[in-house]
Amino acid sequence: MAMKRGLNCLIIVAFLIAVQIIFVSAAPTVSPTSLSGNINQNSTITITITNTALVQASGGINTNITKVTITLPAGLLFWAGTNTTTAPPNFTSTSSNLIWENYTVGGSQYLIGGGESKIFTFIANATSVGSVNMTITTTNFSGDGVTRLDSQIGFNLTIIDNPPTISFVSPTPQDGNVSKLDDIQANVSASDDVGIRNITIYLYNKTSSLVSSKSTTSSTFLLYDFVNLDDGIYYLNATVNDTFGNLVSTETRKITINATIISSCTENWNCTSYSVCSNGNQSRTCTDSNNCGTNSTKPSLIQACVSAPLCVPDWQCVGWLPLNCPQNGTQTRTCTDKSSCGDNTAKPSESKTCTPQSSGSSWIFVVIILVLLFSGGAVALIFYFKNKKQEEVYQPQVPSDSPQNGYVNPQGYSYKYT
Repeated sequence: MAMKRGLNCLIIVAFLIAVQIIFVSAAPTVSPTSLSGNINQNSTITITITNTALVQASGGINTNITKVTITLPAGLLFWAGTNTTTAPPNFTSTSSNLIWENYTVGGSQYLIGGGESKIFTFIANATSVGSVNMTITTTNFSGDGVTRLDSQIGFNLTIIDNPPTISFVSPTPQDGNVSKLDDIQANVSASDDVGIRNITIYLYNKTSSLVSSKSTTSSTFLLYDFVNLDDGIYYLNATVNDTFGNLVSTETRKITINATIISSCTENWNCTSYSVCSNGNQSRTCTDSNNCGTNSTKPSLIQACVSAPLCVPDWQCVGWLPLNCPQNGTQTRTCTDKSSCGDNTAKPSESKTCTPQSSGSSWIFVVIILVLLFSGGAVALIFYFKNKKQEEVYQPQVPSDSPQNGYVNPQGYSYKYT
């Protein structure tokens, strides 16, 4: 009987030991463990952290992860405000640490529960090329707030530099072109996400010997005219080198020159003005008005230059004239650029429309004319009525010697007053 009891106790102890082993928290996992990004470009870093603990261990140890800290290496800059996560944490950051935390002593809040996975995302910018290491630290707390378990996981971030790009552009001849001119115009354009160190155009003859080359260190394009070339086969290509040493080449183009022409034609070149100075160069185009098909006296199409300081116009304008709006409804003024830039793009207007105002003197003149008309009319009416009244009042008397009164003129005629 005693032996049986001892066996039962042994079984119970073994069971408790097994339970204790099962309940001990396992280290969390991170996925992925490495990423890559481009130098001087924003890289979105997304990390999934899984809490592999399934249950709470005995002794009050909490298997819930309540804090995640990501330590950034030098040369990796965090963009503030880009942090996101599927957990509901409080987020803080320093120059080297990003911290997500969610924990209440004695409460049930936590960041990543047992068996759960949470995604943490942020944007960073790398300032150097190479492999850098981040450290991800997860922290478990017990119910009394005492740290019980810290797990640190390495995370690798590889920063690369994209190589530059370069290509031929017009007026570069196409591969296989046969020309009757004794020159080859080559034009290339290049770009890089960090910076271009130099661009070089190479011209080789049919034996692959270098005939000539042209380079620039201050521009993202290069235009050059290889002139006075003999008849034959030539090969043209170009290279670009960025500031990190990445070297990229264009394709090689085969160009044949057959410019031997027996002719008495005299070239007559007419050239446009040089363009505005850009990246230390000016360009122009030249055309032979006689169309001789030769370039023996063709002028240069490119020249070096120094960019002039930007001229800022300083417009000064006089007042609008005339002061009172004229009957044609237009006032004018004169504006002068004190800086003498020669650019009228932003020149103020020197003409504007206006509304003519009625003149006070003209109204006075009209009033005077009306007064004179009314006064003259009144005087005329007064004289008219006065004369009419006198005619009505006057009654002439008949003379006493009138025939009506029996008077006879001794001359034998009679008369009467009217």
